[in-house]
Amino acid sequence: MLQHPTDILRPTDILRPHDVAVLAARRASMPMASRSVREQILWSGFYAAGLIGALLIYGLLQERIMTIPYGGEVFQFSVFLVYANRIAAVGFAIVMVILHGEPLTCEAPLWKYLIISFSNVYAS
Repeated sequence: MLQHPTDILRPTDILRPHDVAVLAARRASMPMASRSVREQILWSGFYAAGLIGALLIYGLLQERIMTIPYGGEVFQFSVFLVYANRIAAVGFAIVMVILHGEPLTCEAPLWKYLIISFSNVYAS
């Protein structure tokens, strides 16, 4: 029935799993400002929990790598783990930019990235 997120849903339409996915994509593409305050709070909490959960898993894995001996030796260089993480993040970001058809050049002035860059380096 629905082929694109902009298609109109009629009361007589029978929804298939594909239609539900289209409706979910339509809802996800709505700007945050057009959602209710309650929904914004719930989504913000969901995203925050996901971020904290990902950081928790990352920390636990890094701790495990640093404390378990490999071939009788303990991994010594945590800086390499951070570097490998950054390389993987850059690779993932490039793939996502290409998949979404976004430009690879910076759209914002470089000085606007300063705070993010400092916090990233400080956290490492």
